[in-house]
Amino acid sequence: MNLLPTATSTEVHELQPRVAVLPVGSFEQHGRCLPLITDTAIACIIGQEIADAYPVHLLPPITTACRH
Repeated sequence: MNLLPTATSTEVHELQPRVAVLPVGSFEQHGRCLPLITDTAIACIIGQEIADAYPVHLLPPITTACRH
């Protein structure tokens, strides 16, 4: 699964979405078995599922991080 949207501006214009979906996830440790981007990947998958089911515009994800 591609985590970044691949729609062209022509495709978005033809769809004429009234709603945009913005996947937001954190960049943090999840132990040895999961990548740092796990939360963003999950947000992207959920966003893609929404975009597949409804006429929305899927935006590229925003990944946040905070160091303590």
